[in-house]
Amino acid sequence: MKFNRSLEARCQKIIKSITKDFPKLEGIKIHLKIKKLKKGSMYADTFFGFYYRIKVDPDKYADAKDSQIIGGVAHELVHFEDFRDFGFFRHISHMISYYFKTYQKKFERSADIKVIKKGYGYFLMLNRAHRLNKINPKEHKKIGGNYMMPDEIREYIKENKIPQKKGLK
Repeated sequence: MKFNRSLEARCQKIIKSITKDFPKLEGIKIHLKIKKLKKGSMYADTFFGFYYRIKVDPDKYADAKDSQIIGGVAHELVHFEDFRDFGFFRHISHMISYYFKTYQKKFERSADIKVIKKGYGYFLMLNRAHRLNKINPKEHKKIGGNYMMPDEIREYIKENKIPQKKGLK
């Protein structure tokens, strides 16, 4: 599909452009799969640190601007950095724990804060707003429970005076 190839090329460009700000990923090949997802819109997938892949739902991002995609990609790259710190048993523990809402919320919000601290909070805010415009009220509640909302992101940046990146290089 033409849309998927265009989205794939855009996502590849974004990954290549911002990975330099994620030093733990140096030398790691990040694969990309454009695929309809049952849950969510982007997903970081790894096989015990041997294979890294970001899945992107074309229905949710085909009409997104690059600035909106950057925030989602940055969030997934933070997850990859976290996964690099996991050993085998920590990986297993994470996979089991992620099914519990309290762990899931802590893990996702922690990733959001790391994205903001890396200077991608503005893009994360755009990404979150884009996602929220595309979902039903049930999904809206889940996102609000597990992730930082655009107003929370804006406030966190302002309170902590964190400089933000302005665009792709």
